[in-house]
Amino acid sequence: MKTAIGKAQETVSHGSVSGTRYSNVPYKSGNNLSNYEKERCKLDIYIPRSSGTASFPVIVYFYGGGLNAGDKSEGWADWSNNFGFKFLEAGVSMVMVNYRLSGQQGTKWPVYIQDAAASVAWVANNIAQYGGDPNNIFVMGFSAGAYLTHMLSIDSKWYTEISFDRNRIKGYIAISGQTRTHGTVAADLGIQQNQLMTVRTDAMPFGHVKKTEKPIHIFVGEYEGQTITDNYAYYNQLISKGSTNLFIYTNLGKDHGGMRDGLGDASSPTRSKILEFIRTGASTVNLAPNIAYRKPVTASSTENTANTADKAVDADGNTRWASTSSDTQWIYVDLGARYAVNRVRIAWEAACAKNYYLESSDDARSWANIRTVTNNVALINDHTGLNRNARYIRIYATQRATTYGYSIFEFEVYGN
Repeated sequence: MKTAIGKAQETVSHGSVSGTRYSNVPYKSGNNLSNYEKERCKLDIYIPRSSGTASFPVIVYFYGGGLNAGDKSEGWADWSNNFGFKFLEAGVSMVMVNYRLSGQQGTKWPVYIQDAAASVAWVANNIAQYGGDPNNIFVMGFSAGAYLTHMLSIDSKWYTEISFDRNRIKGYIAISGQTRTHGTVAADLGIQQNQLMTVRTDAMPFGHVKKTEKPIHIFVGEYEGQTITDNYAYYNQLISKGSTNLFIYTNLGKDHGGMRDGLGDASSPTRSKILEFIRTGASTVNLAPNIAYRKPVTASSTENTANTADKAVDADGNTRWASTSSDTQWIYVDLGARYAVNRVRIAWEAACAKNYYLESSDDARSWANIRTVTNNVALINDHTGLNRNARYIRIYATQRATTYGYSIFEFEVYGN
C-alpha cells in the first residue's frame, strides 16, 4: 500500500475493528476559495487495517441532514450506530465528505451538489496514495446525502463542469433519498415544494430521468411513507427509459433514521446488499422491468373519475386506484402474454387490504391462488420468490383495514 506522505493519521477502533483515519483533508484548493469553502470542503478517509499491499474498494459517503445540517462524523459514533466500522470490517475504505450547508454564508442550491462532485473527483485522483483503489469507487449517501448521490448519478452536468470523467465511478448507492421534492432545495430556489416538478425540474433527480449509464442501487425503509413512493416511482421511470442496471430494496421494519443506523446492526440486509454490489459491481437479483407498467387493468369498481384502475400501473407514486367502500373488491392486470412471474409488489395508500388473495389466470375467468394474505397492516407488500406462469395477475381483497375502500398507488409485476 502506498503511503500518504505528510498527512495526519490516527488509529480508530470500535470493538474488535480498527483502521486508520486521515482527518480534515481538503478536497478543494486555490486562491479563490471563500473562508467558508476552506472550512467545509474537507473529508475524512478511513482505511481498513491490512498487512498486505492490496488496495481497497472505496465508498464516498454523503451524510444526511436536510442539506442544512450534518457532519462527516456520521457513521463513526454511537448516535449513528458506528456503521462505518462495519464497512471497514468488510475491507471497504470509507471517505466521509463535508459540504457547504444551505443557509450558511449565503449557500444555496446548487453549491452543495458542486461540492459533492468536487469531492468525488478529488477521491478518484488521490485515493491511491491512501491505499484505496481508484478503479473501484462507489458514491453513497443517506437522506439529503442520497439526494446528492442521485443528482450526481443522473445529471452529468456536475462532473462536466469540473472536467471529470464520470465513467471513473463504478456505481451509486442511494439510501432513503429525495427524488421528487426537497424542502431545502425549494426554499433555496424561492419556490414551494410542489412547484419543483413544474417550475424547476432541473433541481430534482426526477427531472433528469433517462437510460442510466452506471448501476444505481436504491434502498428505502418500510415505514418511510412518501420516500418509498417517490423512490419506487423514480426507479420505474428509469426502467421505462430502458435502464437495466438498477436495483431497489425495501428494508422491512425500518423508518427513516433506522435506515442509516441499521447499517451498523449485527445483521443488516441493506448493508449485505451494498457489500454484494461492491464485490460484484452488479446486483444478484432479477433486474427485469415492471411488466405491469401501463398494461390494461380491470377493477371491480372505481371511487371516482380521478382514481381509476390505470393509475395503479402508471409508475407515478402520486396517483392511485381507489375502489368503492365495500369489502369484496378486485383489480387485475393483463400482461399481454404469458410470463413466468416471480414477484408482485403492492404499494397501498392508508386504505389497504387486511385480507386478500394474490391470484393468476390465463383467461381472466378461472383464477388460481398464488398467495393468501391475512391480518396485513403494511403499506408495502413485496411478494418475492413466486413461481407462476400466467397472463393475468389479480389482487382479490376480502376485508378492508379501514372504513374506506381499497386504494393502491402501485401494482407491479416482475418476471420474464
